[in-house]
Amino acid sequence: MATTQFVFGNEAALAAALKGKLIEKQSITATESKTPSGTAGATTAAAPDDGGQCLCRVSTDTQVYVSFGSAPNAGTDAIRFLLPVGATEVFAVNPGDKASVITQA
Repeated sequence: MATTQFVFGNEAALAAALKGKLIEKQSITATESKTPSGTAGATTAAAPDDGGQCLCRVSTDTQVYVSFGSAPNAGTDAIRFLLPVGATEVFAVNPGDKASVITQA
């Protein structure tokens, strides 16, 4: 089954995670996995509002579009990102942003 994982946190935490280092649990504020389909699905998890740079690390095992915002819709948002199979990318997001994912049609 296809899965796309979203990890929201601050810049330092996600930089350490990308380098394979251990990170403090409190630095990661939220994680959520979604099963992408032909209908856009948004996370309930959101970026932290802790005064620092917010990032979202996205990993997917299927080709998907992702978008971010207060009410994101990866199927219709003007700004969305295509991630290929097996991709892991980090995106700068605004505090309180959620993520949305949809499979490529």
